[in-house]
Amino acid sequence: MSAGLQLFEYGDKVYWLKKGARYGYSAVVVATRDLSRTLVHSVNSRTRRAS
Repeated sequence: MSAGLQLFEYGDKVYWLKKGARYGYSAVVVATRDLSRTLVHSVNSRTRRAS
């Protein structure tokens, strides 16, 4: 079972990715199989309205 994870192979390395988005933000999580390397990136793009 992969829980919605995507497998990505680059050279001799294997990475697992999970990405998602909702209105106003986007995020991605990447990790090696043994979790020796992890990356989390999140972007929040909110617009302020003048009152």
